[in-house]
Amino acid sequence: MFKERLERKVDEIVLRSTKFGIGRGLKREGKPCFDQFIQDYKNGEQILFSRYIHMLDGFDYESNISGLDNLGGIKDYPILIVANHPYEDPLRGGHGQRIVINYYVDKITQQEVRWLHGLDKTSPEQFTRKRFAKQSNTILVRDNDPETSLKLIRQAFRNKDTMGINPEGDGNKTLLRGKPKAGQMILLAILHNYNIVCVATEFKNDAFFITIDQPLDNEMIKDAARTPTDSKDFLQQTISDYAMAGIAQHLPEDKQGYYRSYHR
Repeated sequence: MFKERLERKVDEIVLRSTKFGIGRGLKREGKPCFDQFIQDYKNGEQILFSRYIHMLDGFDYESNISGLDNLGGIKDYPILIVANHPYEDPLRGGHGQRIVINYYVDKITQQEVRWLHGLDKTSPEQFTRKRFAKQSNTILVRDNDPETSLKLIRQAFRNKDTMGINPEGDGNKTLLRGKPKAGQMILLAILHNYNIVCVATEFKNDAFFITIDQPLDNEMIKDAARTPTDSKDFLQQTISDYAMAGIAQHLPEDKQGYYRSYHR
């Protein structure tokens, strides 16, 4: 019991100083919700990102949201969210973007997005990774236990959970090239009859910009997967690039990065 309390105290310090708190630019208006988030975590309660939207009070997370009707048309079907991983964000690691996306996805579909979250040994938040992931129902990937990750993903597919991925893996000021593993995840989701929804996100001038695109053409991707190829990695990279290009078309040219001259 003492060990658990000590671990949670360390987690609180890390969460306040690196992932969500000090130096990340939250507004005064969001402090009560942030404090509630910390308290909920310390109490071992389930952390659903959509519930903490008011942590971002003081920022505009309402005026620049488009494409909600694209979610409305598939709200009763399983969804995989494919989003970019922007560098700019009042919260570390793009968590502000995830909170906003989760808030609107839950508002339309009554489903919480389960994000696949990678490994980052360079960040102090690594200390909280496993415990925080368990409480937030996040699926951990890119670590030393791929079998467990795959088991959780398969279970999520069986449950028809709404899931979210960031194909770039790491955040950047402009789009990085999506990883082949993201293409593999997209194809798996399609084979489980998921709708693949690309979401372009940006944060500037204290405002969140979120554009939700129409679902990708599953049959076209299935046809591509049936085409004979000598390289599975090439197929997966092609699918990842296709999804990322869909995101890029909704971002300013100076944010398109690798996909600035990419044509779908």
